[in-house]
Amino acid sequence: DDRNESIPESDPSDITPTAGLKSDKVVPVHIGSTKCNDYYNGCCNATLWPLFLSMPDRAVFSRDHWKAYVEVNKEFADRTFETLKKVYNSNSGNRDDAPLVWIHDYHLTIAPNWIREAATDEGIGCKIGFFLHIPFPSWDIFRLLPWADEILQGMLACDMVGFHITDYCLNFVDCCQRCLGCRIDKKNLMVKHVGRTVRVRALPIGIPYERFVQLAEKAPKVLSTNQKIILGVDRLDYTKGLVHRFLSFESLLENFPEHREKVSFLQIAVPSRTDVKEYQDLKEEIDQLVGRINGKFSTPNWAPIRYIYGCVTQDELAAFYREAAVGLVTPLRDGMNLVAKEFVACQLNVPPGVLIVSSFAGASETMHEAIIC
Repeated sequence: DDRNESIPESDPSDITPTAGLKSDKVVPVHIGSTKCNDYYNGCCNATLWPLFLSMPDRAVFSRDHWKAYVEVNKEFADRTFETLKKVYNSNSGNRDDAPLVWIHDYHLTIAPNWIREAATDEGIGCKIGFFLHIPFPSWDIFRLLPWADEILQGMLACDMVGFHITDYCLNFVDCCQRCLGCRIDKKNLMVKHVGRTVRVRALPIGIPYERFVQLAEKAPKVLSTNQKIILGVDRLDYTKGLVHRFLSFESLLENFPEHREKVSFLQIAVPSRTDVKEYQDLKEEIDQLVGRINGKFSTPNWAPIRYIYGCVTQDELAAFYREAAVGLVTPLRDGMNLVAKEFVACQLNVPPGVLIVSSFAGASETMHEAIIC
């Protein structure tokens, strides 16, 4: 890739939250393709992703992948500190207003260490925050990671560490105590580490509620059927429980035949990590499963499963949410799952659709009006 290639400006018609970000405010981080593959498909998605999602049997531990993860985190930390230094120097007239560095997700857990170290060495005051968008596992799973201590130390270089729900906070605090011997305050969610106090907080991510209401109000009708629609919207990922979901729907039709030709299951599966064999195998398994179930129950006027493999626009998505009788959010494990919140926001019909949420999704901690399964 050309390191001198300019970053294009946002499309003027783009209405996403980041559309107003100008290209001169974006700092690219250049990573070679081999290293990027070892870092992203290797350490991030073959090691940390399954482990943090409490599926250790799927985790692959590779020293080379971890080496790439460390090098990429260092590169991000270096570019971040360069920018931090520029911001700090340009703000010399107001030293009380410390710059904020906000680091996101499991891809960059150890970068805060180098940012903190460099800022301290050069006397630059800053606040560092970290937010993890996926679950943080319990100690008995997290300790399986050979580099568990390094990840904890990296996250503890921040002033505040945020998670979706309190359970993840407690898991993190517990790991800090049991792996590193840190002094902790479970009641107030504080961790003492190398003379600093790190705050840990549950900060559940939300959605632009009014925007989804407006989309649902304006979106044209997309389903022309008198059948009740059960709707699932997910990335194609083994953590989402799609195979289990299809098998459950098959069991419903098998054991309660009165629902045949009255109910259809619409699953939207957004392609994800299509270059990874495990995900290619999952897609093939689902394709075969959908074909088998449809072949088993279909009639001339009805097919039990409608399966969309691809992306849909937000307008279309809002219409699907609005017209569905049931929203099915049943991951095997999920940090939050915003589909549950988007589905509720789009319920304009009377009576509204019913939301079914797995207890293993973070959303279940606060969405008590849903059916928790």
